[in-house]
Amino acid sequence: MKIHGKRPLKIFLSCLLCLGLLLTAVPALAADNCRVTVSSAQGETGEEVNITVSIENPSGMAGGSLNLFYDPQVVSPVQATRGTAAKGQFVSNLGYQKAGKNAVRVVWASSTGTSTGGELFSVSFKIIGPGSSALTISDLTITNASLQQIAASVTHGSIINTAAPPPGEQDNTGSSGNSESGSGTGNSSNSSGTAGPSAGNITVNIPHTTASGVMESDLPSLKDIQAHWASSYINRLVGMKVINGYADGTFKPEKNISRAEFAKVIALALSLPLTDEPELNFADQKEIPAWSRPYIAAAVQAGIINGYEDKTFRASANITRAEIAVMIVRAMQEQAPAGAQLNFTDAATIPAWAAPYIKVAADAGIITGKPNRSFAPSENATRAEAATMTAKMLSSLGI
Repeated sequence: MKIHGKRPLKIFLSCLLCLGLLLTAVPALAADNCRVTVSSAQGETGEEVNITVSIENPSGMAGGSLNLFYDPQVVSPVQATRGTAAKGQFVSNLGYQKAGKNAVRVVWASSTGTSTGGELFSVSFKIIGPGSSALTISDLTITNASLQQIAASVTHGSIINTAAPPPGEQDNTGSSGNSESGSGTGNSSNSSGTAGPSAGNITVNIPHTTASGVMESDLPSLKDIQAHWASSYINRLVGMKVINGYADGTFKPEKNISRAEFAKVIALALSLPLTDEPELNFADQKEIPAWSRPYIAAAVQAGIINGYEDKTFRASANITRAEIAVMIVRAMQEQAPAGAQLNFTDAATIPAWAAPYIKVAADAGIITGKPNRSFAPSENATRAEAATMTAKMLSSLGI
């Protein structure tokens, strides 16, 4: 198709922009190593931080669109600026919402394709609240000059408020107990020291990711979480049918959660395959409730749970904050490098087997710690903490 003059060119570019705005479904072209990456940042309340969204191997990209979801309780977007890789027209919407979730919506379009990577755009965010915010891309569409979609993977990012969290925001873990996948002595497997992906950046494949946001229309009314600090995280998992309330209409957010119960939560959250006849080889498997066996077996098969060195699982024991951190990072398929330096005030009390995993989770914004900046690795996890960590993990994975 030949284009003569400025008006036809403007019409062509408008078509590309409309394609991005409407998210028209088109067949994806395979593209080796085409990747969109969101950077991470940290700062304190009141500070502005800048994050970049970049692309590698754009494979003839002419235009595209995406939603960059963030937590409005933690950060607020200030400005979006076009980068060198986004040619032609550039449109941003800082106040975009989808399924009740806040995002920065960006659309760009050019009449010609490019194979030169670089920065697509940058966004400056003001840190307005404690904790951390995942920066999650969804609804990604990249097209060439023929309006054919180019497949790409995404590496998400995060912004972490380094100031102390508010009272009650105890990141997402807890329990009493000893080392998961080790004995009570604190030896864990899968902590070989092999360097993995940058903490806080989780790579997923766009065709298999789901948009951020929860089905909130069917949420039951849980009468004891309306003013709770973890209500949004709890509602998200309840809406996804990952965790339930009680028959009396309560959730009991401060109640401890057992190892068997959390195994079910993690298996449902990740949609792990279940079997009607699960095989377990724990020394105490006769004490494992029948309802929990499929979920525990699925988590074992996925490499999330190994049990203790004495070959027991201890299904009814409360899970510790350290144990949940280990399981969450394994579920994310992140490598936990040895020699982790932790900034918690009680870092000296954190077992060596758990420290690398806690470091990864903290850097990813999944853990924020106690109000006094401690981690309390041996404390029992509450249902609220478990729900929060799981929900943040899902956001990091783009789910």
